Amino acid sequence: MSGGIDSSLTVALMQKLQNQTKTFTIGYENKNYDESKFSQNISEYLNTDHTSYTFSKNDFLEVIVKVHDVYSEPFADSSQIPTILLSKIARKNVKVVLTGDGGDELFGGYNRYLYANKYFKYIQIFSNFYGVNFFKLLNFIPIKIFSILIQILTYVSKSEKINNNKLEKIFNKLKHINSKKTFYNSLTREWPENSNIFNNNYKNFKDSKFDNLFEKKFNIEDSMMLADFQSYLTDDILCKVDRASMYSSLETRTPFLSHELIEYSQTIPLSYKINNGITKIILKKILSKYLPEKFFMRPKAGFAIPISDWMRNDLKNWVNDILSPEICNKHNYFNFQIIQQLKDEHFKGISNHEHKLWSLIQFNNWYLTHID
Repeated sequence: MSGGIDSSLTVALMQKLQNQTKTFTIGYENKNYDESKFSQNISEYLNTDHTSYTFSKNDFLEVIVKVHDVYSEPFADSSQIPTILLSKIARKNVKVVLTGDGGDELFGGYNRYLYANKYFKYIQIFSNFYGVNFFKLLNFIPIKIFSILIQILTYVSKSEKINNNKLEKIFNKLKHINSKKTFYNSLTREWPENSNIFNNNYKNFKDSKFDNLFEKKFNIEDSMMLADFQSYLTDDILCKVDRASMYSSLETRTPFLSHELIEYSQTIPLSYKINNGITKIILKKILSKYLPEKFFMRPKAGFAIPISDWMRNDLKNWVNDILSPEICNKHNYFNFQIIQQLKDEHFKGISNHEHKLWSLIQFNNWYLTHID
């Protein structure tokens, strides 16, 4: 139990049915990433049989360097690390667990849906009214002007202000947008199509998987949720949990993915899912019947670990070894100059490239283990 909406609602309903629910969570020594207190508070309120275990940095580092043994593909979602550790703890007590996976995709839980709701529509109106492509215009205006415009849109949409670091990230992503699909891609992908990370033979890769989905007359939020359901949920979340849990011989079940609930979720108006800067409205309404809002009304957090800092310190030599020219040249898929630039900028703290570096590391580890 993470202490978020989906897992908390799952636990609350289980406890209502049997009143002897076992719950599990893990904590970190690094308090900036430790959310175990939230699940602890909820478990005490619901009176579950709760198990919480705090792992040290060394526990995580031991798993990180051998995570490729768990996955038979170059899987690169770093939340796989705590998922492996949590599964190990749960398996000591039970053989099957329920998860809250699927709630975000079906009921509008990700912050990117809010970005679509807040900004994409306003920018479209601006572009249509003035007869210009606003996204292309961003290539010619300074970020200070962009910042002022976003603050105006934030005021109009009655949204929370965005800090400067996020503004710069949004600005750099928006410059490559020309459609609903590229808007979605800018929020979900680290590597754009035709990225210069690939060597010449692989530069023409083009993903057309969701072209039809975004061309249909869905609103952008529904299009993004459907795309996440068909890709991010199936190819990342469910894969991550299945491999991590089965590594410890633990089976998982996902109540949110019963076909009855999936079908019903598609009949619910969007305003019951996302509205006025609030996500998963209907789930929060239901959960409030079982838990006071103070337990769950907080910003969404992922299953994050401080891997960015570890790459600059404890894992620096390991990163250099895995992403060395000798190993990269074995397959020659990637432009090593770009890899070296990413490493240098990350190590010096100029930019945070943890996601790009993690994906490259997992690919090379997979290649060395299964192909070379």
